[in-house]
Amino acid sequence: MGASTGPQGNLTSSLHDTDLSVFHKSQLDEKNREIEDLRVKLLEASRNASIVHENPLGIVIVTTVVEHEMSSLREMVGSIHRWSQPNRDPQGPEIPHLVVYAFDLPEKFKHEISMWKNVVVLDAANTLFLGGRDVLSAYEKPRASDSYVRARVLEAQLEFFPAVLLVNNTVRFEEEALTKITHAIATNGYVFANANDHASELFVVGFAHGSPAFDSHVRHKLRCFHKYQCPRDFRDQVEAHQKTYADVAALAEIDLQEASDVGFFYCQILIRTDVLYTPFGELEQSVASNITNPTGKPFISLGMLTLTTSNIPRWEDAVPLTRFIASFFATVTEAEFDKYLFVIYIGFDEEDRFFDDSEILPEIDSHLKSLAGNRDVAFRFIRMPFTKGWVTYLWNGLFAFAIRDGADYFMQVNDDLDFTTPGWATLFAESIDANHGFGVTGPSDHGGELLTQALVGKIHYIIFGRLYPFNLKDWFSDNWLTKVYGPSNTFSLPVGMHHRPEQARYAPCSADEGRFLEILAHDIKLIAAWQANETNAEMLPLANPT
Repeated sequence: MGASTGPQGNLTSSLHDTDLSVFHKSQLDEKNREIEDLRVKLLEASRNASIVHENPLGIVIVTTVVEHEMSSLREMVGSIHRWSQPNRDPQGPEIPHLVVYAFDLPEKFKHEISMWKNVVVLDAANTLFLGGRDVLSAYEKPRASDSYVRARVLEAQLEFFPAVLLVNNTVRFEEEALTKITHAIATNGYVFANANDHASELFVVGFAHGSPAFDSHVRHKLRCFHKYQCPRDFRDQVEAHQKTYADVAALAEIDLQEASDVGFFYCQILIRTDVLYTPFGELEQSVASNITNPTGKPFISLGMLTLTTSNIPRWEDAVPLTRFIASFFATVTEAEFDKYLFVIYIGFDEEDRFFDDSEILPEIDSHLKSLAGNRDVAFRFIRMPFTKGWVTYLWNGLFAFAIRDGADYFMQVNDDLDFTTPGWATLFAESIDANHGFGVTGPSDHGGELLTQALVGKIHYIIFGRLYPFNLKDWFSDNWLTKVYGPSNTFSLPVGMHHRPEQARYAPCSADEGRFLEILAHDIKLIAAWQANETNAEMLPLANPT
């Protein structure tokens, strides 16, 4: 379904397989009879429940987006993906394919969309064949609101799929909506639906390939746009035909919502499996940093995520530099610098004002190296794809980088964290060492009930292959890491720190709350199974998850 997929050649001839320059009513009638025969066969097939439900139409959902609609698009995609979450029902519905036509969308948002599961993003200006237009100069770029463009999008995708559903990105799908829509298209050859009875435009328009409704609503309209013969009486005929289909469309049976609580569904979006399991494919190191450890010191890696907000005027005022890194050099002792190799991994968003600037980043790197002096401290800058709502994916990426570099320990820290206890690195590392490298440790936070900044050893990677579960997306990740090892293998230490939890940059994901306990129970069993392995049993204490 990508921009380079399928035939893009003689699109003019594909608009209709009759000679449009000598278009006559008799030809229209003949074509409609052929299409009606197809529709009847489709209708007969739909009456067989086994065909409808076991072999549904290969339907693709299509929508359009401009930059200011990205929040709405995330909500729409999340409302589709939430009914296909693997942890909800492993035998549940498959995720439908979605094609997004982007209009003047920045590259970081195209990249974000391309990471979503079963979603393809196409640049509208490069992939939509526009043909002849009135006042061509007024249409140098296609617009998402243009009715002609919407018709062309439908036609373009029907070249590849048996059925296409064009949806407004403000639509939110209820659980059975797509099943009902697919059934309606299989039965009638078309579907029209609104999110409410008072909507001034159709929110959902869908057609089966070759249906008479598609000819009336789309193909005939395109003929007129493309300057083919389109007499006035023909327009009247088409409008009457369109009204007939619209009048008989059953709108009330489709469960849809119009956009309301933006921020509720976006965290339900699923990322492609290949991206989740191969984070290096989407994460990029921005400044070369060769990690050398000739003396074989224990290697402590520290990972942080940062976001440059608009109220920070200069790179010198960036939060990681003024908070955590300043605190790091003030509280790590010289004895610790002699004992350990430290590498700080700074993950920043694609198109960050400072860290993703090719002129500014070398200045930041030089500044940090000057702070380190001749001590064994290195910095790695990792460009992170924009994955709104999937924070654990980013942490897992930094963790994977550190393990690949040879880290013995990994600590997840906030960029605004201030340590106030000197020697904290030794306290954390030795607490894990005393437990044979097994478990989790961190400074006491929230009355000792929650580790919001946590350190683990390499064994954590051996057991899980990542820092956090893929299917927890943000807030409950701290709860998971605090509880998964059980109290006898979780070490909350009296290390002083300050950070600003009240300034959370991410809204909590409501999807995580319902599945947290299920995921935790599964992973406690995973730890117990790993410990029970006779190769590991001699070196580790038994887990005590209660």
